Amino acid sequence: MSKNTRNTQGPGRTMVRAAAIAALLGAALSANAQKVYFENFDGLTLGNSKEEAAGSVGIWTKTPPSGWTLDDSQMPGIGNPSTDGMVEWAGWSFANKDWWVRVAGDQRRADFTFGSGTVLIADPDEWDDATHAKGLWTGFISTPEIDLTGVAANSLVLAFDSSWRPEAKDDAGASFPTAEDGSPINNQTGLVLVTFNAGTTNEIVRFESTRTLDDGSDNPYFKED
Repeated sequence: MSKNTRNTQGPGRTMVRAAAIAALLGAALSANAQKVYFENFDGLTLGNSKEEAAGSVGIWTKTPPSGWTLDDSQMPGIGNPSTDGMVEWAGWSFANKDWWVRVAGDQRRADFTFGSGTVLIADPDEWDDATHAKGLWTGFISTPEIDLTGVAANSLVLAFDSSWRPEAKDDAGASFPTAEDGSPINNQTGLVLVTFNAGTTNEIVRFESTRTLDDGSDNPYFKED
């Protein structure tokens, strides 16, 4: 048996600070709980920045841990330096948290108090600080397959440290899709999806940045710090 977690930050703009630590725990409520999988990203080799505070040494990388899969293929303008936005944040990235906070002008990024060292980041706000093709930030990252042989059903708990900064429906104009009347439609959606044995993919976590749905009802998935 295997389990694959996939962190997804759907269309949006402003900061989404993803897991600094991702762990799958077996029998988590037991005093003898065992970690099935753990990752904290501090073992990654960080290189120099390209656009964000260009030339900053040893602070950023797009290379995930071994076995992880990064998919930036749906990022607007990806592959074209003149239309991919701020390249460091064109999709999920790994960076030194203190550097990220500093070069982005903080804007409450420092509130990610459980994050330290190298963290996994989705930051559409900084991405939008450089020219990008019309579209919404859409990025995906997946863990390697996780062997769950011998793990009892319904005994796993997913735990990760994260920080979410909500922002929605405030971007229109040439860089973002809009409704027919020209009003902004951008929203942030963060998902964690799991697949067992290459079967059905299940959504187990959802973050949203709108307090209400389009029909005016309360959004049960609204998340803010």
